[in-house]
Amino acid sequence: MPGWRYYAGKAWRFLLAYWPYFLLAWGIGVTLFQERMANGNLRFPVEPLDWLLNALTLKNAMAFEWWFAETYLLLVLLSGVLLRGVRARWWLLLAGSLAAFATGAMMDASGVSTGVISLSNLLIWQLPWVCGMVLATVTCPALPARALAIAALAGTGLGF
Repeated sequence: MPGWRYYAGKAWRFLLAYWPYFLLAWGIGVTLFQERMANGNLRFPVEPLDWLLNALTLKNAMAFEWWFAETYLLLVLLSGVLLRGVRARWWLLLAGSLAAFATGAMMDASGVSTGVISLSNLLIWQLPWVCGMVLATVTCPALPARALAIAALAGTGLGF
């Protein structure tokens, strides 16, 4: 099973793909669409700390549509631990995942904020992540080979 370096590498590759789009959006935003938000802050951060937090996906002041980036990175970094749980006792991990989802939904509904890292988003979106891990690991471990065989039979040419 891959170690923490494998998942850290995946997170790093995501950031390398994310940063060009971030820089492009920031440059266009600062140049063409710099306005003050309702709270008085500039929409596109120019202070170094705000800019860095946005670049590391810890804030999404520029484009709220990027809320998923922080959650995705955290799930990628937690994948090694979650995968061990799936392989050891998948049903127990799934039950814990449902409880975490309920906790995150209650936090979100009550407006609880946990600061820089959105804990409620992580708790909510870990459920589909864990369900995917359980389905891929427990129910159909040979899925990649089957998927390629079906694609070849269907004439799509995937993997060839």
